[in-house]
Amino acid sequence: MKKSIVLLFVLFSVVLYAAPKVNVFYEYTPSGYTLFAANDESFPVEVLLKLDLHNLKVAGQTENILVVPPNSTKFKLVDLVAVSRLRGYSFEFTFEAKKAGSDTVSQNSITVRTEKDNSATTSQKAIISNPSEKKSAVISNISQEIIEKQRSKVLVVDKNNLNGEKENRLAEEKKTAELAAKLAEEKRLAEAAKIVETARLAEETKRAVAEQKIIDAKLQEEERKAEQARIAEETNRLAQKAEAEAARVAEEKRMAEEKRLLEEARFAEQTRLAEEKKAAELATKLAEEKRLAEAAKIAEAVRLAEETKRAAAEQKAIEAKLQEEERKAEQARIAEESNRLAQKAEAEAARVAEEKRLAAEKQVLEAARLAEQTRLAEEKKAAELATKLAEEKRLAEAAKIAEAARLAEETKRAAAEQKAIEAKLQEERRKAEEVRMAEEAKIEAVKIAEEKRLLEAVKNAEAVRLAEEKHLVLVEKKAKEKRLAEAAKIVTLNTQEKAINVKPVYKVTGKYDAAFVYHLPFKKGEIYNIIQGYQGTVSHQDKFALDFLMPENSEVHAARAGVVTEVVNSNTQGCGAARCAQYDNYIVIVHDDGSYAKYAHLKNSEVAKGDSIRKDQLIAYSGNTGWTIDPSLHFEVFVIKEGDSEQTVKTNFLQGDGTNFGILSEKIYYKREY
Repeated sequence: MKKSIVLLFVLFSVVLYAAPKVNVFYEYTPSGYTLFAANDESFPVEVLLKLDLHNLKVAGQTENILVVPPNSTKFKLVDLVAVSRLRGYSFEFTFEAKKAGSDTVSQNSITVRTEKDNSATTSQKAIISNPSEKKSAVISNISQEIIEKQRSKVLVVDKNNLNGEKENRLAEEKKTAELAAKLAEEKRLAEAAKIVETARLAEETKRAVAEQKIIDAKLQEEERKAEQARIAEETNRLAQKAEAEAARVAEEKRMAEEKRLLEEARFAEQTRLAEEKKAAELATKLAEEKRLAEAAKIAEAVRLAEETKRAAAEQKAIEAKLQEEERKAEQARIAEESNRLAQKAEAEAARVAEEKRLAAEKQVLEAARLAEQTRLAEEKKAAELATKLAEEKRLAEAAKIAEAARLAEETKRAAAEQKAIEAKLQEERRKAEEVRMAEEAKIEAVKIAEEKRLLEAVKNAEAVRLAEEKHLVLVEKKAKEKRLAEAAKIVTLNTQEKAINVKPVYKVTGKYDAAFVYHLPFKKGEIYNIIQGYQGTVSHQDKFALDFLMPENSEVHAARAGVVTEVVNSNTQGCGAARCAQYDNYIVIVHDDGSYAKYAHLKNSEVAKGDSIRKDQLIAYSGNTGWTIDPSLHFEVFVIKEGDSEQTVKTNFLQGDGTNFGILSEKIYYKREY
């Protein structure tokens, strides 16, 4: 009887201290993962989560202990969202479960580890390990009804019922044996159910992984499209910002110029008014002094007449002598006073002239100072812009290096984390390696074909260059002979062209080399901005021409070899109106394919009509002549069609270090490094 009571007490204790049946699982979401709990118990259960996150964060929830309601099948515990969608993320978690308000902690734990492979094919992998639940597998299947029965059986034992002790003991032993058999059967069923549940979870995990691969592929494509849209939007924003900045700079420059002109006009007006005021004051002062002198003279004459009249009565004897002396004295005094007034007027006139000269010199110096300040400000802006461009390039390179290092570090860490599942992925890696080798073979074949094409292009370019040099030698020889024979005629034609501004007659062009690659028309190491490109809205409408913003006296080099057909070098002025186009200094050079290149807005030329020009030869210095606002270089290539009509054409330019070429664009800086 005592053994039966002890056995029942042990079973009752196991039931009372059994860990609750709680399962924690996760589901994939577009922003990360969500953890859920399933509570099979009829009482609330506390769940303690311990998370280890990589590139993930908990959304909103800050407490680790959560209470799961009874009989819950899918109770949301926490949301995990990615910190950066462009990087791989993973997480691990463990949990402990106990009845709410109890001190007994579940011995069960489930560890889930997920990884997101951030490779080119981006797939989702997961390993789920679920240790045996040990006691809970048996205990959770003991119904509350059995517990109540056993409890009632224990309570039935009564010390006062000693007479039926033997019968009760035998009955209890029989029931205990039956209970043990029933418990064993339930344990077997629980093990079988556990095996079935494990297989089901494995199947669901496999299906979830397949679904997650599809979702990841879609998300990767959406992220790529979103990133492309963001890059395009950022590019447009930067272009708009650059345009707005250029417009702002131009507006500030225009306003500064207007302010300077208004200041000069105001200063000139103030100077004129001051001079007029001084002249009026001087005239008033001279008139007043003259009036006072006349009044004094009249008063003196009246006094003298009165004295003479009085003296005539008293001293008639000496009247003639006194009158003569007084007349002479008066004449001397008047002459002296006239000389003094004349000297004073001359000194005042000299002072006014000196003040005018000083004011004019001051105005000239002020204008020179303003011009110097404007030039220094423009040079400072150009230097700051060049420094800013260099700094932006350096920062971009540094960011690129840092990004490459970060990617390398992440790749290394991902490789280290994936060692645990390397056995399962070996076959996939082998297949991927075969695909990669096939792709590399294709790339190598394309690279070999490209190298072969480049070699052929180099050979063709060398042949073209030799033919061009040979042709140039012949052209130069013929040009020299023609120059000696037509020297007088050229002088006459130049004089007539300058006098009547007659447009030269160019030879009708046949086929021209549209694929020829021109050199940038300035020296190595220089960088310039194209302020107006093809089809520009200012002066390039319906015209393929380029304007390089270039300070005066910058070197202009030939973009292609040829012969000079026209030189205009006599103009010195320019303005922002179309009427100033007639004051342009320019050079026209014909190429061996019949096309012409025009270099305009020049200050002065270094070549003459008929000269043979080498590629990259110094031909002129830039200026600000003709239809232009700022110092610049105008470059265009044109051909002559039937009917003597000029047609400009687009041209390819060798850019950067000489490894790339293409069409130049407006509002872009180009540097020549070859």
